[in-house]
Amino acid sequence: MTYETLNFSLSQLDILNQDDDVIICKLRLLHTGINKNQCDITKESVLASLDSFYNKPIIYKLNNRFFPETATDVTEHNKDFRTTSMDIAGSIIESGGYSFVKENGKEYLEMVGVVHKIYQPVISKILQKNGGEVKVSIELKPLIAHKDEDGILVIEKFKLLSCCLLSNKIECGIEGSKLEVTKFSSNEYNDKYIVFSQRETFKVTMGTKPPIKINKSKEAVSHSEWGDVDKTALRNKILDAKNYKTLVKSVYLEVLDGWQDSPSTKLKFPVMEFKNNELVYNRYGISSALGYAKAENRNVIVSKAESLYEKLEIDEGGSNVEEKTIENAIESEEFVAEEEVVENAEVEVVVEDEVEDEKKEDSEDETETEVVDEKFAELEQKFNSLTELNFELSEKIKAFERKDELVQMKCLMEEFAHCYAEGDKEELDAVINTCTYSEFESKVNEKVKSFAKKIKEDKKEDKQPAQSFSIGLPIEKEEFTVGKFSIENYLKNSKVVLGK
Repeated sequence: MTYETLNFSLSQLDILNQDDDVIICKLRLLHTGINKNQCDITKESVLASLDSFYNKPIIYKLNNRFFPETATDVTEHNKDFRTTSMDIAGSIIESGGYSFVKENGKEYLEMVGVVHKIYQPVISKILQKNGGEVKVSIELKPLIAHKDEDGILVIEKFKLLSCCLLSNKIECGIEGSKLEVTKFSSNEYNDKYIVFSQRETFKVTMGTKPPIKINKSKEAVSHSEWGDVDKTALRNKILDAKNYKTLVKSVYLEVLDGWQDSPSTKLKFPVMEFKNNELVYNRYGISSALGYAKAENRNVIVSKAESLYEKLEIDEGGSNVEEKTIENAIESEEFVAEEEVVENAEVEVVVEDEVEDEKKEDSEDETETEVVDEKFAELEQKFNSLTELNFELSEKIKAFERKDELVQMKCLMEEFAHCYAEGDKEELDAVINTCTYSEFESKVNEKVKSFAKKIKEDKKEDKQPAQSFSIGLPIEKEEFTVGKFSIENYLKNSKVVLGK
Protein backbone atom coordinates (compact mmCIF):
# COMPACT_ATOMS: atom_id res chain seq x y z
CA MET A 1 0.00 0.00 0.00
CA THR A 2 1.35 3.40 -0.91
CA TYR A 3 0.66 6.65 0.88
CA GLU A 4 0.64 10.08 -0.60
CA THR A 5 1.77 13.12 1.41
CA LEU A 6 -0.70 15.99 1.30
CA ASN A 7 0.64 19.50 1.86
CA PHE A 8 -2.05 21.84 3.11
CA SER A 9 -1.51 25.51 2.33
CA LEU A 10 -4.13 26.75 4.80
CA SER A 11 -2.56 28.88 7.53
CA GLN A 12 -4.02 29.70 10.93
CA LEU A 13 -5.09 33.06 9.50
CA ASP A 14 -6.90 31.37 6.59
CA ILE A 15 -8.84 29.25 9.06
CA LEU A 16 -9.69 32.24 11.25
CA ASN A 17 -11.00 34.11 8.21
CA GLN A 18 -13.68 31.44 7.89
CA ASP A 19 -14.58 31.55 11.60
CA ASP A 20 -17.68 33.60 12.46
CA ASP A 21 -16.75 33.62 16.14
CA VAL A 22 -13.69 35.85 15.84
CA ILE A 23 -13.06 39.41 14.74
CA ILE A 24 -9.83 39.82 12.78
CA CYS A 25 -8.11 43.17 13.08
CA LYS A 26 -5.04 45.05 11.94
CA LEU A 27 -2.95 46.36 14.84
CA ARG A 28 -0.80 49.43 14.26
CA LEU A 29 1.30 49.01 17.38
CA LEU A 30 4.08 51.60 17.21
CA HIS A 31 6.12 53.86 14.97
CA THR A 32 9.88 53.89 14.87
CA GLY A 33 11.81 56.88 16.18
CA ILE A 34 10.99 59.20 19.06
CA ASN A 35 7.41 59.16 20.37
CA LYS A 36 5.50 61.55 22.63
CA ASN A 37 6.70 59.68 25.72
CA GLN A 38 10.29 60.64 24.88
CA CYS A 39 11.28 57.08 24.01
CA ASP A 40 13.27 56.22 20.91
CA ILE A 41 12.52 52.81 19.37
CA THR A 42 14.55 52.06 16.22
CA LYS A 43 13.50 49.67 13.48
CA GLU A 44 16.48 47.49 14.43
CA SER A 45 15.26 47.28 18.05
CA VAL A 46 11.78 46.26 16.85
CA LEU A 47 13.21 43.47 14.69
CA ALA A 48 15.41 42.32 17.55
CA SER A 49 12.37 42.16 19.85
CA LEU A 50 9.79 40.82 17.38
CA ASP A 51 9.62 37.30 18.80
CA SER A 52 8.13 38.70 22.01
CA PHE A 53 5.14 40.18 20.16
CA TYR A 54 3.47 36.97 19.05
CA ASN A 55 0.53 35.56 21.01
CA LYS A 56 0.58 38.45 23.50
CA PRO A 57 -2.83 39.52 24.88
CA ILE A 58 -5.00 42.40 23.73
CA ILE A 59 -6.18 43.85 27.05
CA TYR A 60 -8.80 46.40 28.12
CA LYS A 61 -10.85 47.91 30.92
CA LEU A 62 -14.49 48.97 30.51
CA ASN A 63 -15.84 52.35 31.58
CA ASN A 64 -18.40 50.58 33.80
CA ARG A 65 -16.81 47.65 35.59
CA PHE A 66 -19.75 47.29 37.99
CA PHE A 67 -22.24 46.62 35.18
CA PRO A 68 -20.10 45.52 32.20
CA GLU A 69 -23.08 44.84 29.94
CA THR A 70 -23.99 48.58 30.09
CA ALA A 71 -20.45 49.81 29.28
CA THR A 72 -20.21 52.11 26.27
CA ASP A 73 -16.42 52.43 25.91
CA VAL A 74 -13.04 51.18 27.06
CA THR A 75 -10.79 53.31 29.27
CA GLU A 76 -6.98 52.83 29.41
CA HIS A 77 -4.15 51.05 31.23
CA ASN A 78 -4.54 49.78 34.76
CA LYS A 79 -3.51 52.52 37.20
CA ASP A 80 -3.85 50.50 40.39
CA PHE A 81 -0.41 49.40 41.65
CA ARG A 82 -2.08 46.87 43.96
CA THR A 83 -3.16 44.65 41.07
CA THR A 84 -2.15 43.94 37.48
CA SER A 85 -5.54 42.56 36.48
CA MET A 86 -6.97 43.51 33.07
CA ASP A 87 -9.60 41.88 30.88
CA ILE A 88 -8.41 40.06 27.77
CA ALA A 89 -10.22 40.59 24.46
CA GLY A 90 -7.97 38.47 22.24
CA SER A 91 -4.35 38.19 21.14
CA ILE A 92 -1.73 39.05 18.54
CA ILE A 93 -1.45 36.01 16.26
CA GLU A 94 1.83 34.61 14.99
CA SER A 95 0.52 33.43 11.62
CA GLY A 96 -0.47 37.00 10.74
CA GLY A 97 3.19 38.00 10.39
CA TYR A 98 4.19 41.67 10.44
CA SER A 99 4.83 44.56 8.09
CA PHE A 100 6.21 48.10 8.18
CA VAL A 101 3.98 50.79 6.67
CA LYS A 102 4.94 54.41 5.98
CA GLU A 103 2.32 57.08 6.58
CA ASN A 104 2.44 60.80 7.47
CA GLY A 105 6.22 60.72 7.62
CA LYS A 106 6.31 57.85 10.11
CA GLU A 107 7.07 54.14 9.76
CA TYR A 108 4.58 51.94 11.61
CA LEU A 109 4.75 48.30 12.68
CA GLU A 110 1.54 46.48 11.81
CA MET A 111 0.49 43.00 12.97
CA VAL A 112 -2.69 40.92 13.01
CA GLY A 113 -4.87 40.36 16.07
CA VAL A 114 -8.08 38.53 16.87
CA VAL A 115 -10.92 39.40 19.23
CA HIS A 116 -13.22 36.60 20.41
CA LYS A 117 -16.69 37.82 19.44
CA ILE A 118 -18.74 35.24 21.38
CA TYR A 119 -16.98 35.86 24.69
CA GLN A 120 -16.55 39.61 24.18
CA PRO A 121 -20.01 40.90 23.17
CA VAL A 122 -19.44 44.29 24.84
CA ILE A 123 -16.14 44.83 23.01
CA SER A 124 -17.86 43.79 19.76
CA LYS A 125 -20.54 46.45 20.33
CA ILE A 126 -17.90 49.10 21.13
CA LEU A 127 -16.01 48.26 17.93
CA GLN A 128 -19.25 48.45 15.98
CA LYS A 129 -20.15 51.81 17.56
CA ASN A 130 -16.71 53.22 16.70
CA GLY A 131 -16.87 52.10 13.08
CA GLY A 132 -14.43 49.24 13.67
CA GLU A 133 -11.57 51.37 14.94
CA VAL A 134 -10.14 52.22 18.39
CA LYS A 135 -6.85 53.60 19.64
CA VAL A 136 -4.30 51.24 21.20
CA SER A 137 -1.30 51.43 23.47
CA ILE A 138 1.50 48.98 24.17
CA GLU A 139 3.11 47.94 27.44
CA LEU A 140 6.72 46.77 27.17
CA LYS A 141 9.65 45.83 29.37
CA PRO A 142 13.01 47.34 28.29
CA LEU A 143 15.85 44.78 28.28
CA ILE A 144 18.67 46.93 26.88
CA ALA A 145 18.25 50.71 27.00
CA HIS A 146 20.09 53.92 27.75
CA LYS A 147 19.40 57.61 28.11
CA ASP A 148 21.05 59.95 25.63
CA GLU A 149 22.33 63.46 26.32
CA ASP A 150 18.88 64.96 25.68
CA GLY A 151 17.22 62.68 28.23
CA ILE A 152 15.57 60.49 25.56
CA LEU A 153 15.24 56.84 26.57
CA VAL A 154 16.76 54.85 23.70
CA ILE A 155 15.40 51.28 23.78
CA GLU A 156 17.61 48.80 21.93
CA LYS A 157 15.80 45.61 22.89
CA PHE A 158 12.59 45.01 24.77
CA LYS A 159 9.88 42.50 25.57
CA LEU A 160 6.29 43.27 24.57
CA LEU A 161 3.85 42.59 27.40
CA SER A 162 0.49 43.52 25.85
CA CYS A 163 -1.53 45.71 23.52
CA CYS A 164 -4.12 47.77 25.39
CA LEU A 165 -7.35 49.14 23.91
CA LEU A 166 -7.76 52.87 24.58
CA SER A 167 -10.77 55.14 24.52
CA ASN A 168 -10.68 57.43 21.51
CA LYS A 169 -10.96 60.32 23.98
CA ILE A 170 -7.43 59.58 25.27
CA GLU A 171 -4.39 61.03 23.51
CA CYS A 172 -1.99 58.40 22.24
CA GLY A 173 1.63 58.46 23.39
CA ILE A 174 2.54 56.74 20.12
CA GLU A 175 0.70 58.84 17.58
CA GLY A 176 -1.41 56.88 15.07
CA SER A 177 -1.49 53.61 17.01
CA LYS A 178 -4.83 51.88 16.48
CA LEU A 179 -6.82 48.69 16.06
CA GLU A 180 -8.76 48.48 12.79
CA VAL A 181 -11.24 45.65 12.14
CA THR A 182 -10.71 43.91 8.79
CA LYS A 183 -13.25 41.08 9.24
CA PHE A 184 -16.23 41.10 11.54
CA SER A 185 -18.18 38.24 9.99
CA SER A 186 -17.00 35.76 7.39
CA ASN A 187 -20.37 35.65 5.65
CA GLU A 188 -21.46 39.27 5.69
CA TYR A 189 -17.90 40.60 5.76
CA ASN A 190 -18.81 43.51 8.01
CA ASP A 191 -21.57 44.71 5.67
CA LYS A 192 -24.11 44.73 8.49
CA TYR A 193 -21.81 46.18 11.12
CA ILE A 194 -19.09 48.53 9.93
CA VAL A 195 -19.10 51.24 7.27
CA PHE A 196 -15.56 50.82 6.02
CA SER A 197 -16.01 47.11 5.34
CA GLN A 198 -19.12 47.93 3.33
CA ARG A 199 -16.85 49.84 0.95
CA GLU A 200 -14.65 46.78 0.39
CA THR A 201 -17.66 44.50 -0.19
CA PHE A 202 -19.33 46.80 -2.69
CA LYS A 203 -16.09 47.26 -4.64
CA VAL A 204 -16.01 43.51 -5.17
CA THR A 205 -19.69 42.94 -6.05
CA MET A 206 -20.69 46.09 -7.95
CA GLY A 207 -22.06 45.37 -11.41
CA THR A 208 -21.62 41.60 -11.29
CA LYS A 209 -25.28 40.64 -11.79
CA PRO A 210 -27.75 41.09 -14.69
CA PRO A 211 -29.15 44.59 -15.37
CA ILE A 212 -32.42 45.68 -13.82
CA LYS A 213 -35.35 47.24 -15.71
CA ILE A 214 -36.62 50.63 -14.66
CA ASN A 215 -40.13 51.99 -15.27
CA LYS A 216 -40.57 55.73 -14.77
CA SER A 217 -44.14 55.99 -16.04
CA LYS A 218 -46.89 57.55 -13.94
CA GLU A 219 -49.03 54.46 -14.46
CA ALA A 220 -46.43 52.31 -12.64
CA VAL A 221 -46.22 54.53 -9.54
CA SER A 222 -46.43 52.40 -6.38
CA HIS A 223 -48.56 53.36 -3.37
CA SER A 224 -47.05 50.72 -1.06
CA GLU A 225 -46.06 51.71 2.47
CA TRP A 226 -42.58 53.28 2.24
CA GLY A 227 -41.72 52.03 5.73
CA ASP A 228 -42.02 48.45 4.49
CA VAL A 229 -39.31 48.97 1.86
CA ASP A 230 -35.90 47.61 2.99
CA LYS A 231 -33.59 50.47 1.97
CA THR A 232 -30.39 48.46 2.55
CA ALA A 233 -31.60 45.54 0.41
CA LEU A 234 -32.70 48.07 -2.23
CA ARG A 235 -29.22 49.63 -2.33
CA ASN A 236 -27.40 46.29 -2.41
CA LYS A 237 -29.55 44.96 -5.25
CA ILE A 238 -29.04 48.13 -7.29
CA LEU A 239 -25.25 48.07 -6.82
CA ASP A 240 -25.07 44.40 -7.82
CA ALA A 241 -26.76 45.12 -11.16
CA LYS A 242 -24.69 45.60 -14.31
CA ASN A 243 -26.39 48.96 -15.01
CA TYR A 244 -25.94 50.18 -11.40
CA LYS A 245 -24.53 53.59 -12.41
CA THR A 246 -27.69 54.43 -14.38
CA LEU A 247 -29.96 53.06 -11.63
CA VAL A 248 -28.27 55.05 -8.86
CA LYS A 249 -28.94 58.36 -10.64
CA SER A 250 -32.62 57.48 -11.02
CA VAL A 251 -33.31 55.97 -7.59
CA TYR A 252 -31.51 58.57 -5.42
CA LEU A 253 -32.16 62.31 -5.50
CA GLU A 254 -28.69 62.97 -4.05
CA VAL A 255 -25.58 61.19 -5.32
CA LEU A 256 -22.41 62.60 -3.72
CA ASP A 257 -18.86 62.30 -5.03
CA GLY A 258 -17.12 59.12 -3.89
CA TRP A 259 -20.39 57.19 -3.55
CA GLN A 260 -18.81 54.04 -4.99
CA ASP A 261 -16.42 53.93 -2.01
CA SER A 262 -19.10 54.69 0.57
CA PRO A 263 -22.59 54.09 -0.86
CA SER A 264 -24.26 53.84 2.54
CA THR A 265 -23.36 57.44 3.40
CA LYS A 266 -23.31 59.13 -0.02
CA LEU A 267 -26.46 57.84 -1.69
CA LYS A 268 -29.39 59.70 -0.17
CA PHE A 269 -33.12 60.34 -0.62
CA PRO A 270 -34.25 57.15 -2.42
CA VAL A 271 -37.61 57.45 -4.23
CA MET A 272 -38.03 54.10 -6.02
CA GLU A 273 -38.72 50.49 -5.05
CA PHE A 274 -38.76 47.04 -6.67
CA LYS A 275 -42.13 45.94 -7.92
CA ASN A 276 -42.81 43.12 -10.40
CA ASN A 277 -39.06 42.70 -11.11
CA GLU A 278 -38.53 46.33 -12.05
CA LEU A 279 -37.79 49.64 -10.36
CA VAL A 280 -40.76 52.03 -10.09
CA TYR A 281 -41.37 55.30 -8.27
CA ASN A 282 -42.95 55.04 -4.83
CA ARG A 283 -45.40 57.84 -4.13
CA TYR A 284 -44.62 57.88 -0.39
CA GLY A 285 -40.87 57.61 -1.02
CA ILE A 286 -41.07 60.88 -2.94
CA SER A 287 -43.16 62.37 -0.13
CA SER A 288 -40.61 61.22 2.46
CA ALA A 289 -37.72 62.70 0.48
CA LEU A 290 -39.59 65.99 0.10
CA GLY A 291 -40.38 66.15 3.82
CA TYR A 292 -36.79 65.51 4.92
CA ALA A 293 -35.43 67.91 2.31
CA LYS A 294 -37.72 70.70 3.49
CA ALA A 295 -36.81 70.06 7.13
CA GLU A 296 -33.10 70.28 6.25
CA ASN A 297 -33.55 73.27 3.90
CA ARG A 298 -32.17 71.24 0.98
CA ASN A 299 -33.61 73.37 -1.81
CA VAL A 300 -32.09 71.35 -4.66
CA ILE A 301 -33.65 68.13 -3.35
CA VAL A 302 -36.97 69.90 -2.73
CA SER A 303 -36.96 71.06 -6.35
CA LYS A 304 -36.26 67.53 -7.65
CA ALA A 305 -39.02 66.01 -5.53
CA GLU A 306 -41.55 68.65 -6.55
CA SER A 307 -40.68 68.13 -10.23
CA LEU A 308 -41.46 64.42 -9.75
CA TYR A 309 -44.81 65.37 -8.23
CA GLU A 310 -45.57 67.38 -11.37
CA LYS A 311 -44.19 64.82 -13.83
CA LEU A 312 -46.06 61.91 -12.25
CA GLU A 313 -49.18 64.03 -11.67
CA ILE A 314 -49.24 63.36 -7.94
CA ASP A 315 -51.33 65.73 -5.83
CA GLU A 316 -50.52 66.69 -2.24
CA GLY A 317 -53.13 64.29 -0.93
CA GLY A 318 -51.39 61.39 -2.57
CA SER A 319 -53.79 60.45 -5.42
CA ASN A 320 -53.11 60.73 -9.14
CA VAL A 321 -54.66 63.80 -10.69
CA GLU A 322 -57.15 62.78 -13.27
CA GLU A 323 -58.40 65.35 -15.74
CA LYS A 324 -62.12 64.98 -16.13
CA THR A 325 -64.09 66.87 -18.81
CA ILE A 326 -67.49 67.99 -17.69
CA GLU A 327 -70.00 68.47 -20.48
CA ASN A 328 -72.77 70.88 -19.80
CA ALA A 329 -76.08 69.26 -20.43
CA ILE A 330 -78.28 71.84 -22.05
CA GLU A 331 -81.81 70.96 -21.63
CA SER A 332 -84.41 72.57 -23.83
CA GLU A 333 -87.13 74.28 -21.81
CA GLU A 334 -90.70 74.40 -22.94
CA PHE A 335 -92.49 77.42 -21.76
CA VAL A 336 -96.08 76.62 -21.08
CA ALA A 337 -98.22 79.59 -21.62
CA GLU A 338 -100.91 78.89 -19.13
CA GLU A 339 -102.57 80.82 -16.37
CA GLU A 340 -100.50 82.49 -13.71
CA VAL A 341 -101.96 80.16 -11.09
CA VAL A 342 -100.43 77.12 -12.80
CA GLU A 343 -97.02 78.85 -13.01
CA ASN A 344 -97.20 79.74 -9.30
CA ALA A 345 -98.05 76.14 -8.49
CA GLU A 346 -94.97 74.92 -10.38
CA VAL A 347 -92.75 77.42 -8.54
CA GLU A 348 -94.22 76.24 -5.28
CA VAL A 349 -93.31 72.63 -6.05
CA VAL A 350 -89.77 73.62 -6.94
CA VAL A 351 -89.36 75.54 -3.69
CA GLU A 352 -90.68 72.60 -1.66
CA ASP A 353 -88.18 70.29 -3.36
CA GLU A 354 -85.34 72.67 -2.53
CA VAL A 355 -86.40 72.83 1.11
CA GLU A 356 -86.50 69.04 1.33
CA ASP A 357 -83.01 68.84 -0.19
CA GLU A 358 -81.69 71.38 2.32
CA LYS A 359 -83.22 69.44 5.22
CA LYS A 360 -81.64 66.25 3.95
CA GLU A 361 -78.20 67.93 3.66
CA ASP A 362 -78.52 69.37 7.18
CA SER A 363 -79.40 65.93 8.53
CA GLU A 364 -76.39 64.38 6.83
CA ASP A 365 -74.11 67.12 8.21
CA GLU A 366 -75.43 66.53 11.73
CA THR A 367 -74.85 62.78 11.42
CA GLU A 368 -71.30 63.36 10.16
CA THR A 369 -70.61 65.77 13.03
CA GLU A 370 -71.86 63.23 15.56
CA VAL A 371 -69.54 60.57 14.12
CA VAL A 372 -66.56 62.94 14.29
CA ASP A 373 -67.43 63.91 17.87
CA GLU A 374 -67.66 60.26 18.89
CA LYS A 375 -64.33 59.49 17.23
CA PHE A 376 -62.70 62.48 18.89
CA ALA A 377 -64.05 61.44 22.31
CA GLU A 378 -62.72 57.90 21.74
CA LEU A 379 -59.27 59.19 20.73
CA GLU A 380 -59.21 61.62 23.65
CA GLN A 381 -59.96 58.77 26.05
CA LYS A 382 -57.13 56.69 24.55
CA PHE A 383 -54.77 59.67 24.79
CA ASN A 384 -55.60 60.16 28.47
CA SER A 385 -55.04 56.44 29.14
CA LEU A 386 -51.69 56.50 27.36
CA THR A 387 -50.68 59.65 29.26
CA GLU A 388 -51.40 57.92 32.57
CA LEU A 389 -49.51 54.81 31.45
CA ASN A 390 -46.58 56.93 30.35
CA PHE A 391 -46.48 58.62 33.77
CA GLU A 392 -46.54 55.26 35.55
CA LEU A 393 -43.76 53.86 33.38
CA SER A 394 -41.69 57.03 33.85
CA GLU A 395 -41.97 56.69 37.61
CA LYS A 396 -40.96 53.02 37.44
CA ILE A 397 -37.97 53.88 35.26
CA LYS A 398 -36.92 56.61 37.68
CA ALA A 399 -37.17 54.17 40.60
CA PHE A 400 -35.15 51.55 38.71
CA GLU A 401 -32.49 54.10 37.70
CA ARG A 402 -32.28 55.36 41.28
CA LYS A 403 -31.85 51.79 42.55
CA ASP A 404 -29.08 51.25 40.00
CA GLU A 405 -27.48 54.56 41.01
CA LEU A 406 -27.51 53.58 44.70
CA VAL A 407 -25.81 50.27 43.90
CA GLN A 408 -23.09 52.09 41.97
CA MET A 409 -22.58 54.59 44.79
CA LYS A 410 -22.25 51.79 47.36
CA CYS A 411 -19.71 50.03 45.15
CA LEU A 412 -17.80 53.30 44.79
CA MET A 413 -17.81 53.83 48.55
CA GLU A 414 -16.50 50.30 49.18
CA GLU A 415 -13.83 50.58 46.47
CA PHE A 416 -12.05 53.40 48.29
CA ALA A 417 -12.79 52.28 51.85
CA HIS A 418 -9.03 51.90 52.53
CA CYS A 419 -8.63 55.66 52.01
CA TYR A 420 -11.11 56.83 54.65
CA ALA A 421 -10.24 58.35 57.98
CA GLU A 422 -12.15 57.33 61.08
CA GLY A 423 -15.83 58.16 60.75
CA ASP A 424 -15.65 58.90 56.98
CA LYS A 425 -17.52 55.76 55.94
CA GLU A 426 -20.33 56.44 58.42
CA GLU A 427 -20.57 60.02 57.12
CA LEU A 428 -20.85 58.85 53.51
CA ASP A 429 -23.34 56.15 54.41
CA ALA A 430 -25.56 58.76 56.07
CA VAL A 431 -25.86 60.94 52.94
CA ILE A 432 -25.92 58.29 50.21
CA ASN A 433 -29.73 58.27 49.95
CA THR A 434 -29.96 62.04 49.43
CA CYS A 435 -27.19 62.44 46.84
CA THR A 436 -26.97 61.98 43.10
CA TYR A 437 -24.10 59.85 41.81
CA SER A 438 -22.03 62.88 40.78
CA GLU A 439 -22.56 64.56 44.15
CA PHE A 440 -21.60 61.37 45.99
CA GLU A 441 -18.58 60.86 43.75
CA SER A 442 -17.37 64.35 44.64
CA LYS A 443 -17.64 63.55 48.36
CA VAL A 444 -15.70 60.29 47.89
CA ASN A 445 -13.07 62.18 45.86
CA GLU A 446 -12.64 64.64 48.72
CA LYS A 447 -11.92 61.76 51.12
CA VAL A 448 -9.47 60.17 48.67
CA LYS A 449 -7.70 63.51 48.07
CA SER A 450 -7.32 64.00 51.82
CA PHE A 451 -5.85 60.51 52.07
CA ALA A 452 -3.44 61.15 49.16
CA LYS A 453 -2.39 64.48 50.66
CA LYS A 454 -1.61 62.83 53.99
CA ILE A 455 0.47 60.11 52.28
CA LYS A 456 2.32 62.77 50.29
CA GLU A 457 3.15 64.74 53.42
CA ASP A 458 4.30 61.58 55.20
CA LYS A 459 6.66 60.68 52.36
CA LYS A 460 7.94 64.09 51.29
CA GLU A 461 11.52 63.13 51.91
CA ASP A 462 11.23 59.97 49.84
CA LYS A 463 9.65 61.69 46.85
CA GLN A 464 10.91 60.31 43.48
CA PRO A 465 12.02 62.58 40.62
CA ALA A 466 9.47 62.79 37.78
CA GLN A 467 9.97 60.26 34.96
CA SER A 468 9.79 61.23 31.29
CA PHE A 469 7.76 58.11 30.50
CA SER A 470 4.81 56.36 32.09
CA ILE A 471 5.60 53.50 34.51
CA GLY A 472 2.97 50.82 34.97
CA LEU A 473 4.32 49.10 38.14
CA PRO A 474 6.57 50.13 41.09
CA ILE A 475 10.32 50.16 40.30
CA GLU A 476 13.54 50.41 42.27
CA LYS A 477 14.81 53.88 43.20
CA GLU A 478 17.70 54.42 40.84
CA GLU A 479 18.45 57.16 38.32
CA PHE A 480 19.40 56.91 34.64
CA THR A 481 22.89 58.10 33.74
CA VAL A 482 23.99 59.51 30.42
CA GLY A 483 25.56 56.94 28.15
CA LYS A 484 24.86 53.39 27.14
CA PHE A 485 24.16 50.84 29.85
CA SER A 486 21.84 47.93 30.65
CA ILE A 487 18.83 48.65 32.82
CA GLU A 488 17.65 45.06 32.98
CA ASN A 489 18.02 44.97 36.75
CA TYR A 490 16.64 48.49 37.06
CA LEU A 491 13.42 47.56 35.33
CA LYS A 492 13.37 43.95 36.43
CA ASN A 493 9.84 44.15 37.76
CA SER A 494 8.59 47.12 35.79
CA LYS A 495 6.82 47.91 32.58
CA VAL A 496 6.84 51.02 30.41
CA VAL A 497 3.53 52.22 29.02
CA LEU A 498 4.12 53.72 25.60
CA GLY A 499 0.63 54.14 24.30
CA LYS A 500 -0.54 57.29 26.04
